[in-house]
Amino acid sequence: MQPSNDYDSGLNDNQDLWQDNDWFYKQQQQQPHQFDGRLYVGYVFANSHPQRHLTSKWYISLDEYQWNRYPPYVTGGCFLVNNQTVIDLYYASLYSQPFKYDDVYLGILAYRMRINLIDNKQQMYFYPLEYDGKKYSTIIGSHGFHDPKFLWQVWNEQKSFGNA
Repeated sequence: MQPSNDYDSGLNDNQDLWQDNDWFYKQQQQQPHQFDGRLYVGYVFANSHPQRHLTSKWYISLDEYQWNRYPPYVTGGCFLVNNQTVIDLYYASLYSQPFKYDDVYLGILAYRMRINLIDNKQQMYFYPLEYDGKKYSTIIGSHGFHDPKFLWQVWNEQKSFGNA
C-alpha cells in the first residue's frame, strides 16, 4: 500500500485499522458506473438520527441541528476520497457552519455538493472483523486492531500474500 496523489485515505487517530487502498482502486476501475469525477467511498450510514437524549455520548440539541435525520454520511474510521472530492468538500466548508461530529459534517458537505456516497460494507468494516488471512485479501479497512503487534503481524502476512 503506497500513498497516492489521486486518492487520500481518511483515518481516525485510533490507529487500529487495516486498510488496502491499492486493491480498492483497481476494483473501482473495473466497475461500470457513472463517475462525475468525485469519489467518496466507505461504510455509509444512510438513515441516521440525531441523538436527543441528554445522556447520549452523541447528544445534539435542536439548536445545534434542527432536523430529525442526518444526510447519508460515511463513518470517519476509514474512507477513500479523490482530490476533486476534497476540493469540493473544502469549498463547501467555507460556506457551512462547523459541526461537532466530523463524519456527519462531511456528510452534510457532501449532501450540499451533491456528491454521491458509495457504500462499501463488503470491504470496509465499521465493526471489528475476526482476522482471516484469505478474507482479508479483499478487505480495505477494518476496526478492532487494539494490539499493535497483531496489526503488524497481519500487515506482514498480507504483504507476503501480495495484498499490501
